[in-house]
Amino acid sequence: MSSNKDYEKYLQQDEKTIGEFFSNMSKYWHGFMDEIREDMKIALDDKEYNSMAADVAEMSDDPEMLELAANMGKMRLIAKASDKAIDGAAALFNRKR
Repeated sequence: MSSNKDYEKYLQQDEKTIGEFFSNMSKYWHGFMDEIREDMKIALDDKEYNSMAADVAEMSDDPEMLELAANMGKMRLIAKASDKAIDGAAALFNRKR
């Protein structure tokens, strides 16, 4: 991860409207995700995730691999849903990044 955390400034803003709040949360989220994107590449990249899921399916008798796959799926859902929800809220208030 990089040491540049400029995106954290969006947590310190004094928003005047709910639209500004969601806009800042969107900017923070995208900055955070950019920083961890390489660590989350398998979970976020559809092609890599599907390949990993197929590999795990072949090793379905290994409980550790099954748990890893389940956790990766949960992280993937959280990351994708959070991205859509925050951006959607910002867009609703005409403050999309």
